[in-house]
Amino acid sequence: KKVTFVPRYQSTATLYILRQNDEGNTGGAVASDFSLALNVVNDCTYILKMHSVLDKVSEEVGLDIPYEKLKRSVSTSNPANTRILEVTVEADSPELAKSIVDSICTVGAEKIKEDMGFAQVNISEYGIIDSEPCNRTGKALYLLVWLLTAVVMYVVFLLIYILDDGIRSDDDVRKYLGLSVLGEIPNANTAQKG
Repeated sequence: KKVTFVPRYQSTATLYILRQNDEGNTGGAVASDFSLALNVVNDCTYILKMHSVLDKVSEEVGLDIPYEKLKRSVSTSNPANTRILEVTVEADSPELAKSIVDSICTVGAEKIKEDMGFAQVNISEYGIIDSEPCNRTGKALYLLVWLLTAVVMYVVFLLIYILDDGIRSDDDVRKYLGLSVLGEIPNANTAQKG
């Protein structure tokens, strides 16, 4: 199999989640708001990766990707002490990554509101097109692995050579044993045919 570098691209969008009673809350964020964020991030992540959401995204964007592969390309994170959910998608092109993440946030926001009863799930920031591959260290990693393998192989063969104290020739007999060679038996190591 030929090892090749396939660039992958990421795009991240953010969702802002409001509870039902946040609409009338003029006193600002309270500790319970932040605990809400921590409690719902897993629920929201699960909803964003549901069949109903990702199947609709596939249809909207026109993807021909199996559900499991699309699901693996989606990741979420929750910045500490916030009600923000960051959604990141990895794809084969920057434009495709942005289209998928924007669609997931749009479809997912509606599904989260519907399923969890939140007053609002706003898309704070849509994805951006980043032309730099997210796996650009791939080439450097392959080179590093190749170099490390070459060094290890060199050290192994060097140790085998240094530690080999076998007697293989007439010169080895003279050098290591201090004896003279009186004669050689030709083809001593080959089996006799008879």
